[in-house]
Amino acid sequence: MNTLPSSHTSRGPLAAGEHAPRREPLSRWYWLTPLISMAIFIAVMGAGAWWLHRQQQSLEREVLYRDTEAAAQTVRLRVLSQQDALSSLARSLAAEEIDENGFRSRAKELVAQYGEINSVAAFDAQRNLRWAEARPDSGANWQTGMPILESEPTANYNRARDARQARYSRVYSRSNAKVFDVAVPVFIGTRFSGMVIATYSVSSLLSNAVPTEIRTKYKVEIHDREERSIAAEGDQFDELGVEHSRLLDPPGDGMRLVAHADAQRPHFRTNLLLWLVLGLSVFIIWSLATVWRHMLRRAAAEQQLEREAGFRRAMEDSMLTGMRAIDMEGRITYVNAAFCRMTGFAEHELLGAVPPYPYWTAEDIASKWDEFAAVMSSRAYRDNLGLEATVQRKDGSRFAARLYLSPLIDERGAQFGWMTSMTDITEPKRVRESLAAAHERFTTVLEELDAAVSVVAPPADPSRGEAELLFANRYFRQLFGNDPAGHAKLAGSAPPDAAAPGTAHEVHCTDIDRWFEVRRRQIEWVDGRRVEVQIATDITSRVMSENIQRQQAAREAWTSRLITMGEMASSLAHELNQPLTAITNYSMGTVARVKSIMSRDPESRAGELLPPLEKTASQAQRAGAIIRRIREFVKRREPNRKKATVQAILDDAIGLVEFDAVKRQVIIETELQPHLPPIAVDPIMIEQVLVNLMRNGIEAMADARDRRLTVSAHVYTDPAGQVGTAIDVMDRGHGIPPEAAAQLFEPFYTTKSEGMGMGLNICRSIVEFHQGRLWAENNPPLNGQPNGCTFHLRLPFHHAGETPANDGTNEVTSQVTPS
Repeated sequence: MNTLPSSHTSRGPLAAGEHAPRREPLSRWYWLTPLISMAIFIAVMGAGAWWLHRQQQSLEREVLYRDTEAAAQTVRLRVLSQQDALSSLARSLAAEEIDENGFRSRAKELVAQYGEINSVAAFDAQRNLRWAEARPDSGANWQTGMPILESEPTANYNRARDARQARYSRVYSRSNAKVFDVAVPVFIGTRFSGMVIATYSVSSLLSNAVPTEIRTKYKVEIHDREERSIAAEGDQFDELGVEHSRLLDPPGDGMRLVAHADAQRPHFRTNLLLWLVLGLSVFIIWSLATVWRHMLRRAAAEQQLEREAGFRRAMEDSMLTGMRAIDMEGRITYVNAAFCRMTGFAEHELLGAVPPYPYWTAEDIASKWDEFAAVMSSRAYRDNLGLEATVQRKDGSRFAARLYLSPLIDERGAQFGWMTSMTDITEPKRVRESLAAAHERFTTVLEELDAAVSVVAPPADPSRGEAELLFANRYFRQLFGNDPAGHAKLAGSAPPDAAAPGTAHEVHCTDIDRWFEVRRRQIEWVDGRRVEVQIATDITSRVMSENIQRQQAAREAWTSRLITMGEMASSLAHELNQPLTAITNYSMGTVARVKSIMSRDPESRAGELLPPLEKTASQAQRAGAIIRRIREFVKRREPNRKKATVQAILDDAIGLVEFDAVKRQVIIETELQPHLPPIAVDPIMIEQVLVNLMRNGIEAMADARDRRLTVSAHVYTDPAGQVGTAIDVMDRGHGIPPEAAAQLFEPFYTTKSEGMGMGLNICRSIVEFHQGRLWAENNPPLNGQPNGCTFHLRLPFHHAGETPANDGTNEVTSQVTPS
């Protein structure tokens, strides 16, 4: 604060007889300038309104063009979809898939579905009417024979026949209505056999195909090739504005869709802008009057300020801040009342004093002389933070003060002294020291916490710079150092306002592999900024414990499901055994009855029933055998081993999947080593394993080009010297994905939406029950593309009746079905 001493202050109140200085009258240009500015403003705003009006027209024109394009596209797509339906009807006629009733039913559906189709008729190759369906209100009068076709339909008939594809006729009149035809030829092979002709109403096409919002927004018409309106929809505007047309192809022949906008449509935004211009003009005039009144008040205020200048000294004396002025030699030239009260010295005791000043403390005189000499020699004081000093009162007591120095400059710009302001900071200093002690205690507590505490200020511009780390305790620094990115890692993906303040959420830091429970909230920092404080507690041990518990629960659930599946398999086997026995008995009885009939009448055709009946009985017996084997397997009994040939097992398995292979166009190839020795296995179970593997291979080649399933068998010898039979099932599908290879044989794991995930698991259990091995691997790629996979089955040789040792670990709890 630059306050002049008493010898240099401005004059006090005006003395009697003095007059205020005479003021020059305001120039007329002060008035003309605002008026000219207002005129320019109104002109600019008017031009802007005109420009906006033009922009509005341009925008409406663009909207009209876009709406017309959309409406024309809708008509084209609708006509094309109807053409596809008529082509489908023609193909059905060519293939003789429908008769008259079928034709009339489908034609009636087309007429009912599409309001613009008046009729659908079928003609033979001589243009004679076969069948026809017409809308009751269309006015169509179908007769038999040639006379129903006018010249234009006849010409279109010939064009469609010659072009061998659908053709649209020109617009012609029928029953006082504008219509056109679409003719779709019917060919049986290369022979022309007739025509399907649909008659369209132009007005109905406009009302049904053009969207309602466009017909209500514009006046929409359809013009013929001579630009004559043949159908119209929409409001009849008093004056038509801009228009736009698009060619309709199909149906073509110069037909165009034309949309007219209303020229009298009000432009709300332009009118609003004009009202805004008028309002702003009124506001400017009012502002000018206000400025004039303000200038008059200002002149009066300046006179009042001149009269009140004398009160400056009284105001200075009433200040709580001590003010002192010294000249360039350090002599005190001015002190206010507050300075005298602070030091206890009277004004006359301080005025004219030179260093050392009476309020300096004895022990600080040397340091204060140095400061005084530095200020005097530099002729400037650049420290805006002030100087803290100890001041001694006249009675000997002391207080802490803060001094601020500023130069005194006269009207010529020359410095003639220094102004010092002094403030008693004893109490603020005591409070500050208390706060510093409390802050130190609080910081000590935070530093000893076993949780990461951090305070971050977001950047002023998110696109530039990064967040500022304002505080981080010891635990945070041990984890992330002084990097503000650690705060973001602990925050995870949850936004600061994702939950109520203080709500905890769990975050996993992958780089240090630890879990934290994080609490965040927004607070106001000491400088007034909004910052984010975050407390992250390490909960890694708790999360690991919870994960172990969840895994244990999952294992228990999996075990429960396996037990339940075993019980279900046993119950199903028990329940299905009786109906299968009944089927076998009925089939065998029927076979005996047929044989009895054949013995009495050898020429009877009843013998044709014997093969299917015998196969039915055989399959029922096979199903019963499978159920018995599964019941034995579920009850943890050894399977019924016997000598069986690989050829016989494989033939039975191929017979079960042959229908699936033919349906999916898959060729099954077999490659068997000659003279394979028999193996001691349960044939039914091994057959089911092969059925499951072959079905999986057939399904894996659903979209493959090379659909060959190869089943090969040969004798193998493993590294331990054990000899057995090797059976490989190779497909040409997409192979096994890497993420599925490790879980392929796990229970309840499947890559099919309808699979149970038990097929391959039970297959492996059956093979391991026979002390064999089952695994899968992808085939080498072919031309850089996947080439399917191969399932390898290894069964050791056993003599008939020999039962391998079983420890009870390999159990099958369900029937083997494709997964």
